[in-house]
Amino acid sequence: MLDLIGAIFATAVSVTIIGMLVSATPARASTRRAILAAAAAWGALLVLVTALGGFAPGSTGPVPGPIVAFTVLVVLLAVAWLRRPGFRNALLATPLPVRRRAYRAPRRALMTR
Repeated sequence: MLDLIGAIFATAVSVTIIGMLVSATPARASTRRAILAAAAAWGALLVLVTALGGFAPGSTGPVPGPIVAFTVLVVLLAVAWLRRPGFRNALLATPLPVRRRAYRAPRRALMTR
């Protein structure tokens, strides 16, 4: 149950951060919506896999399931970075203050006073 709650929370945080980054890019509105929808779909897929027990210990053999999901995401982003100049240019065009704010937002949300 805790893994499902963690997957839902991680999806919400990820989509929020991606939404902040995408909203500041100079891309068309339809492109921004498509990127945000893809991020939400990836998160929903992870929540579904978690709910079905795909990340349970031993379900993916000796390799933990979340590491497999993270590796797939990193490979997909690396392929997009190397093969799609538009993707690379859009990420590099994001203003630096937005990137800093997106990096600091999750840490502030988790801090307790």
